[in-house]
Amino acid sequence: MDSEKTRKDELKKTFKIDQGALGEFQRVYLSSIAPMQDAIRKLAESFRVNIPKIEFPKIQFPKIDLGEFTKNLEEECKSNAKYGWCLSSEMPFGAYREIARTDDTQEVRDQLFVKMFEEDGFRLYNDEKRFIISSSSEEWRDFYIECFQAFEGGMLKAVIPSLISAIEHELASGIESGEIGKKLIRNAQQSFESKWGPTGFVYVMGASVISLLENGLFRGDDFSKPRQPLLNRNRVLHGRDNPSEWRNTDVYKLITIISAIQMFRD
Repeated sequence: MDSEKTRKDELKKTFKIDQGALGEFQRVYLSSIAPMQDAIRKLAESFRVNIPKIEFPKIQFPKIDLGEFTKNLEEECKSNAKYGWCLSSEMPFGAYREIARTDDTQEVRDQLFVKMFEEDGFRLYNDEKRFIISSSSEEWRDFYIECFQAFEGGMLKAVIPSLISAIEHELASGIESGEIGKKLIRNAQQSFESKWGPTGFVYVMGASVISLLENGLFRGDDFSKPRQPLLNRNRVLHGRDNPSEWRNTDVYKLITIISAIQMFRD
């Protein structure tokens, strides 16, 4: 026990610091580094430069003639609509316009729009599907879910008549119209114009959908004559069409119409 106390005392003596000596050390140390600190300060100041004030040029944005823009958009919408393609809620605006400037043929337009629907892992198709299901009424949500499931399962021929009937439902939804066919389209057009007005680019896009329906899907058709490339609602729902002619392209066109109607309706 005594030996342990002795070792502790020896350690204290070994590491004991004389306070007077410590004070003298601090004084000498500080006085020695003071000139060094002053030299560093002067060196730092020597690197300081006066940065002149930069005057940035004013950016001149080009003036956009909305009249010309609307006119061009109207022509592009008409050009695509005559082949069954309207501008939907999820379709890229610029890509839609670009396709309208390509070869003025059914084959080329269909190929480009189908490619847009199916590229990147069917990205546009899936975006449209989500939008349509989320924008539908509660009563019709399961209907759309089953339509998409059937289409993805390869049951194309069961899907097309269903989606055509859904278009009439979407047209009538919210306007309380008891009409069908072209009379329903006219009622929908009146409702659209009262909401969006008879001018402007929104009206142009919506009017192209109405035109597509009136002059394409809902057009009058003589069943005794050969079928046209575009689907006809009367031929399909009255059992006068040839289902073997139906393609995925037709489903994509019906999807864009439903998506567009929901977009403008809401």
